Amino acid sequence: MASYLRARDSLRDSFTEGLNDMGKWISVQDSSLSHDKIPLLEPLPACTDVRSPDFSYDKFFDRERDPATFGGKVDQERRKLLDQQNKPAGLIGRRLDGEQP
Repeated sequence: MASYLRARDSLRDSFTEGLNDMGKWISVQDSSLSHDKIPLLEPLPACTDVRSPDFSYDKFFDRERDPATFGGKVDQERRKLLDQQNKPAGLIGRRLDGEQP
C-alpha cells in the first residue's frame, strides 16, 4: 500500500509540475504576442455584412498560407449550401439527388 501511495503522489506531483510549466509557457507566449499587432485578431467593424456579395474571405490570410486557397474553399462551401437550400424537399429532392425509386 505504501508503494502505491508513493507512486500515486509522484504521478500527481509530476502532473502538477507539468501543468505549472504549461501555465508559465502560456503566460510567456501571451505576453510576447500582446506586443504584436495582429490584424487578423482585430474585430471586424460592426457594419461588416459577411452575407454581402462584396464580402470576401480572401482578405483574411497570413504569410504562412496562400491567400487564394481560403476564399475559394469558402465560396465552394457557400455554393454547396445554397444548392442544398434551393433543392426541393421530399421525394423530388431525393430524385434530383439521383435516388432511384
